[in-house]
Amino acid sequence: MLTPLIREWMLTVGGGRALDHVYYFRDGVSQGQFDHVLEQEIYNIKSIFIKLTQERWTGKFTVVIVNKRHHLWAFPKPGDRNSADRNGNSLPGTIIKRDVTSPHD
Repeated sequence: MLTPLIREWMLTVGGGRALDHVYYFRDGVSQGQFDHVLEQEIYNIKSIFIKLTQERWTGKFTVVIVNKRHHLWAFPKPGDRNSADRNGNSLPGTIIKRDVTSPHD
């Protein structure tokens, strides 16, 4: 499924070259699936780039995994109307850009 999409990007956007950096966002991964994602899915995606570039791909790969059943609490600055609603809750679409990790991984 991914091979034709990457090939199309290379031909139309990339001018014949492959991506220099790939960001792979994987959502809904349980603890038991982490190894599968990191060992099998990433390997398969990298293999596509290697095949399409005749083994010359040297790009970088960033993987972001969001696991299931995460419980995250965000506490906006009290009274800051740009980051909280009138009840003090985070606004829809709030992005937390750093330091959100699993204590186990």
